[in-house]
Amino acid sequence: MHRFLIVTMILGSTVAFADSIEEKRQKADAEKLVEFDVKSMNKACKTTMPETGVIDWASWKTIVDDKNNKASSACKYVAYGMGNLCRGDKIAQETVAKDVKKLSCMGDSADDITFELKGDTLVVHTRLGVKDTDKKTKTWLSKNLQ
Repeated sequence: MHRFLIVTMILGSTVAFADSIEEKRQKADAEKLVEFDVKSMNKACKTTMPETGVIDWASWKTIVDDKNNKASSACKYVAYGMGNLCRGDKIAQETVAKDVKKLSCMGDSADDITFELKGDTLVVHTRLGVKDTDKKTKTWLSKNLQ
């Protein structure tokens, strides 16, 4: 009886932290949307950045808010902005291809979107509801990549 109680406590706590079916669906849909834009960006930038695993789910408190802002939108527009930059000219295309090998989208920003280049990974710190992510991405990359 004592062993059963311990197992129940351990399994019970594991289940409490598991995603619901709806959360799993939302994450899967988000991954597909981001993957589509990363594929398009890879084509425009002539890069081979990983198309999956872009969203750092551990850093997001929610996937969708009450205004229907979504983690997928917050992240996919980064790839969209990068693709737009690369479509602009060959210099941008070559610079992005040289400097950025991976994209990581984190939902840990308390305010507006911020960017940092950690080695060859572009780390984006954002949140639900940030506006003009694609333009802000393009601007930041234009000013900060060499």
